[in-house]
Amino acid sequence: MNLFARNPGLVHSALTRLPPAWRRLDASIAGHTSVAGIMATPLARSATALATRLPPRPARTLPHAPVQS
Repeated sequence: MNLFARNPGLVHSALTRLPPAWRRLDASIAGHTSVAGIMATPLARSATALATRLPPRPARTLPHAPVQS
């Protein structure tokens, strides 16, 4: 979650563009694995270690709809 808070766009891109990452997230949501189980894999540990070295990027904000009176 800390990684998502620091670089939401990076995490979103990884989850939506890398099928293995999406399958791991899906398995976690379904209760078939845990974050600890995911992080037990060398690829997940390496990717997370690399991503945490990147500078934080703010999330893009969407324009607000005009307020109606």
